[in-house]
Amino acid sequence: MVVGHRPQIARGLVAAGADPWRPVLAGWSPGRLSLAGPTPDLFPLPEGEPGLSQAESAAAREGRRRIAALADVGYYDGTGLACVAGIDAQEAVRRQAAVLPDAGLLDDPYGAGTDDGLRIVGATTVPGGCVVTQPSGYGAQMPGVQALLSAGTVCSHVRQPQER
Repeated sequence: MVVGHRPQIARGLVAAGADPWRPVLAGWSPGRLSLAGPTPDLFPLPEGEPGLSQAESAAAREGRRRIAALADVGYYDGTGLACVAGIDAQEAVRRQAAVLPDAGLLDDPYGAGTDDGLRIVGATTVPGGCVVTQPSGYGAQMPGVQALLSAGTVCSHVRQPQER
């Protein structure tokens, strides 16, 4: 439930007797997972519990920094987003053997039919790599796209759920 951004449910489970430090997921406890997520102070760290390593703590801080950096972007229903380390937008385009769409499609990408619109994916260079995004689409996270983008580096993706 903490993963669903609902820490109040996790607190309720603990109040009802659940042990947040019991390993349940590949040796990780909900308490340890919370240390790496957006609510690191959700559960008090008990004496003797190692918590996160320095590298894990640094990765968690960096993840929270990146999430905060995207917070002002706003919510765009169904937006797909992939972050790729160590390559720029030009390299992302080269790896995908991408081509620019015709000018008409670029003039009004939201007026395109679903099939044509799903073929538009944007890329921009950012410090440390590039961001590949697609409004209202999943193209940035498709397994083939991810495989090409992540060759020799790392790539992570986010897709905001579409409202129901």
